[in-house]
Amino acid sequence: MNRLQMLLARLSPKHRLGSSYSYQSIITSCARNIITSTGNHVADRLVASRQISCHSIARVWPSSVFDCRKTSEYVKIFFAGDSNFDLRGSVRFYGRHNRIDFRHCETVDDALQLALDQGDYLSTAENAAMWSSVFRLLSKDQQRKVVHKENAAQLELLFWDILEVTMDSLPRMRPRDLTTIILQLAKISNRVSSKHYKRLSASELALKNILLDERSIPQYSIFDPLAEAANQILVDFEPRYLSNLAYAYSLLGYDPRIDDDATLLENIADASLDCIQQFNAYDIANMMWAYTKLNVSHEPLFQAVGDAIAMKDDLKTFKPQDLSNTVWAYATANNQHHGLFKKVGDEIVAMDNLKSFDPQALANTMWAYATANIHHPDLFKKVGDEVVAMDDLASFDAQNLSNIAWAYATANVKHPALFKKVGDEIAKIDDLKSFNPQALANIVWAYATSNLQHPGLFKKVADEIVAMDDLKTFDPQNISNIVWSYATAHEQHIELFKKIADEIVAMDSVKSFDPQDLSNTVWAYATANIQHPALFKKVGDEVVAMDDLKSFVPQNLANTVWAFATANVQHPGLFVKVGDELALKKDLKSFKPQEIANIVWAYASANIHHPDLFEKVGDEIAAMDFLEIFNPQAKANIVWAYATTNIQHPALFEKVANEIVVRDDCESFNSQNLSNIAWAYTVANLDPSLLFHSVFRQELLNHQNEFVDEELRQLHQWHLWQTKEKSNAGLPDSLCDRCKRTFLSAGTRSSSLQNDVVSELTSIGLNPIEEYLTKSGYSIDALVEINGKKVGVEVDGPSHFMGRRPNGRTLLKRRQVETIDQISLVSVPYWEWNKLGKDRDKKQRYLKALLKLTT
Repeated sequence: MNRLQMLLARLSPKHRLGSSYSYQSIITSCARNIITSTGNHVADRLVASRQISCHSIARVWPSSVFDCRKTSEYVKIFFAGDSNFDLRGSVRFYGRHNRIDFRHCETVDDALQLALDQGDYLSTAENAAMWSSVFRLLSKDQQRKVVHKENAAQLELLFWDILEVTMDSLPRMRPRDLTTIILQLAKISNRVSSKHYKRLSASELALKNILLDERSIPQYSIFDPLAEAANQILVDFEPRYLSNLAYAYSLLGYDPRIDDDATLLENIADASLDCIQQFNAYDIANMMWAYTKLNVSHEPLFQAVGDAIAMKDDLKTFKPQDLSNTVWAYATANNQHHGLFKKVGDEIVAMDNLKSFDPQALANTMWAYATANIHHPDLFKKVGDEVVAMDDLASFDAQNLSNIAWAYATANVKHPALFKKVGDEIAKIDDLKSFNPQALANIVWAYATSNLQHPGLFKKVADEIVAMDDLKTFDPQNISNIVWSYATAHEQHIELFKKIADEIVAMDSVKSFDPQDLSNTVWAYATANIQHPALFKKVGDEVVAMDDLKSFVPQNLANTVWAFATANVQHPGLFVKVGDELALKKDLKSFKPQEIANIVWAYASANIHHPDLFEKVGDEIAAMDFLEIFNPQAKANIVWAYATTNIQHPALFEKVANEIVVRDDCESFNSQNLSNIAWAYTVANLDPSLLFHSVFRQELLNHQNEFVDEELRQLHQWHLWQTKEKSNAGLPDSLCDRCKRTFLSAGTRSSSLQNDVVSELTSIGLNPIEEYLTKSGYSIDALVEINGKKVGVEVDGPSHFMGRRPNGRTLLKRRQVETIDQISLVSVPYWEWNKLGKDRDKKQRYLKALLKLTT
């Protein structure tokens, strides 16, 4: 056995290579393993005996050990008489006249062996061609699973050898070859990073181990030097190479920092500005896509590219994919270049048809215009009509369908035929497993936002979600958008709402929900009239537990308290938290009129007393110059809320009244607005001049057939106030009689609390009359006569109070009964009576003291 065979035999089993690789490949691969454990004499013997090239040793032997001059002498001996070889120095000496052609390789192994056969003598162009072939042939690799890990380990050694040749050649590389190598390595990295370990071929696994770390992040030790090499000759790069270089690093997902002042992509952008007019359509699209993917903001580059496109006579050199990718990049980068968007939009509109656009290009184009908030009605019509004219949308995948519907809804473009086409297509699909959660959410959101009905679509999506084992793949925004959409579209799917609510309640916490997600969710359940107390408690507790509510925008705050009030869910802590937050604000200028109205309405409806909040809102409104931004319902709801909560704010009431009179708003009020306004001023006992004049009474007549029972009862109380308390004109006779009849028909229902009080009144010899009906129409819980004077006893339960303060409705009754019917009223609050327990003596003494009876 000669010296070389002995050295090969010493290699570990995993480094023994199969016979399918050439002898030179074997020697090159094992050189690293033998040099460090042998002396200079071994290398000398190997070279002298013509069994290994000097450069195979030079690459792996430290320069301090290897004597290049001595080995050069061996090289002369080794290649003596071979006319194909020429000594050109101690590093690169092997010259060839014929370029290696990798195009004929049929497998990765073929390309690898061909490269290894040449060893260090690959030209930079051949090096680039080799990596291109490797990427091309990976997809043809028939072995999809790694059956023998040893194969991958052997291949990894060989790929390392080729990569070392590549890295050693960097100083000599031209822009074209260098860009090609970087791009192919990036493509390979992108390919192997996205595949599961068990689906990788041996070649793919070997390359993954080399190019990516254990987290599938690119090896900076490889790609940073490549970036440095490219940066050094960036001035020599043609537009195509600049574009491909940026695209390559976007595939890798990172932008190498070259120095303290700049990154690679920043330098590429600067270099591109000098030759922007020379970029073709494909280069532009790829370049902008790359910058957007890496979230690299370079305003001068985006501006220059946009200007260049906008100034072109036409965009006929742009393929549909180029047009789509370009506007997608600008929209994603949040760059509104109106000239570019107009140019692209006009170009598409001018086309005879859009058959050259694939579904993704159509969907992404419309997504871009909607995202960038660019108005181009002709483009939306053109694309919408094109989609509608198709026989079917089977070629559209889930993301395409979702994006195109979302785009039209976001851009507020009405195209019912398009929505019907898309909805019909989705409704007929067997299942929606190809739709990810965001696509499902965006689809129903689009229809709800566009106010377009498609029951089949909504049912299909809901059934798909309900059938899922769980909703763990849905993020909070998906969840909130879905229930918001069904509530907005008036599509009540009980199982869907229950599924989503149960999912939220089962979560450890809802900290992942942002304020809009929380508010939209409870708003949806309240709007859809879906009861789920546990959900509301979960959300309410989360809000209360927050340090502050600064992350809530006005709409979030308004919608949240509105939802709890509408759903009739008690959560005092939530209302206190929100009220305190609002009361401490410097002002409420960021709140829309409807939001202000909804907030005070919610507190009044939820029976929550928060005087600081109401004082803040009242002062804010009273200080405004005009209230024209408040619609009739907002004005009515605001004064109704103050009256209901029994919070006095004369300046606010005067401001609203003057606004109604000056602007002659009565004609714009509906029946509910009119009755709420009338009732609120009745409770507040404020009678602004000219408010309740003939015009107001005429509007009452105009709406007389629209009033519901509650509104008629309010108007009866207003009539009593105007005619009996103020001596003004009241309701017309026809409406007056109807209001009183409705007021009387309300009926009464005695409670156990009331029965107990009446029983004790009887026990002390007062002979109370229950549910006494007064001339004004009010019913008194119990009427007794004391010393010839009628006294009404009102047994007031929780609904009569806000906290322990009488609410507006209770105070109005007391005032009008005493003023109009001349009957004194006393109140037995529920908490005082309950405190007496079952001690009848205490109860009787309590009543005697209340009625001022002598013992």
